[in-house]
Amino acid sequence: MTTTVLNVSTYSFYLNGEWKESKSGQTIDIVSPYRHDVIGKVQAITKEEVDEAVHAAQKLRKSGQKFLCKNVPNIYTTGRMSW
Repeated sequence: MTTTVLNVSTYSFYLNGEWKESKSGQTIDIVSPYRHDVIGKVQAITKEEVDEAVHAAQKLRKSGQKFLCKNVPNIYTTGRMSW
């Protein structure tokens, strides 16, 4: 039997144009439904951080600016927005 050791990345969360670490200092495991092992970690954001994200989204919507879906793949592959 062979054992595969994965390099597990911990991902930041995106808020107001910045990638951030949560104030909670905690993460949530991303578990592969196929292999049942941890393949990554995401930030366990706080209620305040969720509220801030919702407020920022509402503000963006009211301003008339658009979040372009074509940028979403860039966020996940490069960790940056490209406008």
